[in-house]
Amino acid sequence: MKKYALVTGATSGIGKEIALKLTQKGFSVIAVGRNQAELTILSEKYGMIPNVCNLSNRDECVSLWEKYKEYDICTLVNCAGFGYVSDFDKISIDDDVKMANVNVLATQILTKLFSSSMKNGVILNVCSAAAFSPEPLMASYAASKSYVYSYSLAVDYELKRRNSNVRVRILCPGAVSTPFEKTAKVKNPLPSISAERCAEYAIKAIEGKRTVTVTGFKMKASRFLSRIAPEKLVLAVQYKIQGSKR
Repeated sequence: MKKYALVTGATSGIGKEIALKLTQKGFSVIAVGRNQAELTILSEKYGMIPNVCNLSNRDECVSLWEKYKEYDICTLVNCAGFGYVSDFDKISIDDDVKMANVNVLATQILTKLFSSSMKNGVILNVCSAAAFSPEPLMASYAASKSYVYSYSLAVDYELKRRNSNVRVRILCPGAVSTPFEKTAKVKNPLPSISAERCAEYAIKAIEGKRTVTVTGFKMKASRFLSRIAPEKLVLAVQYKIQGSKR
């Protein structure tokens, strides 16, 4: 029997690498993205099932579930997302809304719907180390990831309490070398891990028992410090870090 995995943001960066690794593990991967040309390559070269979808559109998210709800999907990876490094008032309202729709609403809709139709398996929500604290100059992005982080933890707990065979896992990478940096308009990116290395963490998260996976010692230390440091200090440090990217 075929086992299916559906991956959003599958045409580039972390999502693409996760999709490739799931294919190597024998999954029939449903690759979701906006780039038809890249989806065609994934289909022809790796045998993935291509699906063009604009995840900023609520109706298209629902249609995506309706199309595949009868498939034996045992892994859902919500990886699509983007952000900007900028003063909050210099980001257009349209871009802010689109970011919230893709980063938050699409993840919430797909998590809610697929958790109801999956017989068993894992939903991996790709979050970010930005979820652990507010980040001036990336205010909207960090807030969107904080939402996903909180939502995912709560949903996983609910599923666990009702003895569901579906679990939610959260991946929180730090800086990763992907096209995200171009979209975010980062001019001076921080030292980062490769998308392939990040995907290795993702597979471990899918196969493991930890609810939250943080990539690397530095990000784990950063998470710990953000918990114990005064909020004013955290804000000042994040402002300096994000400012260094401009």
